[in-house]
Parts: sequence; C-alpha cells; structure tokens
Amino acid sequence: MMQPDLHAPYPGYAQPNPYAHAPPAHYNYYNQGYVAVPPRERRRSEVPSALASVIVCLFFMIAVLVIIDIVYVLFLGPRYPGFYVDSMSVSNFNTETNPLVAKWDTKITVENPNGRYKLNLDHMAALMFYDDDDEENDHDHDLGSTEMKPVEVATENKTNIQLVISTGEHGQRWVPSWIVRKMDEDRRKGSVKFELIFTVKMTWESVGGSLPGRD
Repeated sequence: MMQPDLHAPYPGYAQPNPYAHAPPAHYNYYNQGYVAVPPRERRRSEVPSALASVIVCLFFMIAVLVIIDIVYVLFLGPRYPGFYVDSMSVSNFNTETNPLVAKWDTKITVENPNGRYKLNLDHMAALMFYDDDDEENDHDHDLGSTEMKPVEVATENKTNIQLVISTGEHGQRWVPSWIVRKMDEDRRKGSVKFELIFTVKMTWESVGGSLPGRD
C-alpha cells in the first residue's frame, strides 16, 4: 500500500514560494585592502628620512651657535681698548751726522672701556718710520723700534705709557746715509714726516678666567 506524499501540493492550490522575499542580488566587490611592504623595502625607505632629519638638526644647531656668538660679541663680549697719542716729540735730531742721531719720545693713553673685564697688554712694541713723499719712491723707511713690559689696565680705567725710540751712537739701529740725506732735504723744505706703528697682544681677564689673546 502506497503512503501519501505529505509534501505534495494539494490539488487545486498553487505551489507556495519558499522565499518570503526575492533573493538578494549578487554584487561583485573590489578588494582595495593595504598591501604589506616587505621589511627590506621598508628599511630602505626609512634611511633617507632619517638622514634628512639629521641634516636638519645639524643646520639648526649651527644656526643656534651663530646666533649665540653674535649676541655674545655684540652684548656680552669685551670691547676693544682705546689707544690715544697724547704727545710725541723728537730731540737731538741731527741729519748732519753719520749715523743719524735722534730720539723720539711718545706718550700714549690706553683706555679699558669694559666694566667686567680686566685688560692685560701682554706684549707691546712701537716702530718708528720715515714717511718718504717721493712720488717715484713712495714708501716708509724703518728708523727704530722699542718694546714695552706687560701692562695691566683695570676695568673702566686708563693708564699712561711712555715710549722712547732712539737711533745713533746710543740707539738701537743704524740708519743708512741715503735716508738721512732724504730727511735732511725734507727738513730744509720745512717738515719731516714720521709714522708710528703699534703692535699689541692683549688678553681680557674676567671672573671666569682669561679670554683668548688678540693681536
């Protein structure tokens, strides 16, 4: 005896739809996910950026040091002293003798304008020259020189220095006869020009110690 099919549609009724709604449409999705970079390529890309950062830091440090140095020189560093010639005279000047006999006596004042730095004149020399105005042979001729002992100038203070340069029998240098004749010619015309040059090596001393010397 055959069993009736319970799932078969009942005669006279339509076949029921197994879905309450229409099945969803199928969409194609494009995967735009992140692609991992291999470790070697990642390290290669990090090297240029690290080098650029180091270069930027170096330039920044150099700029800061330059600014600090400018501020120190303009506002905090010591100022150069002042040298003033108070008087200069020449005695025993005789162009008729050979060798030349002359003595130059110069008095100068050294001023230290710094309020926080003491000035030390470690070495000081003076040189006397004859200024030849001849157009064909326009240059200076060395007549003599002298050196001074170290001098100390207190803060915001002045000191007087006397320099003596001499030539001749008791002098330091013998002057050639042709230079003596040139000076004698200038003297007969009314004036003889001399030029005095100083060379100084000095240091500034502060509470924290001495600063580098300057010539």
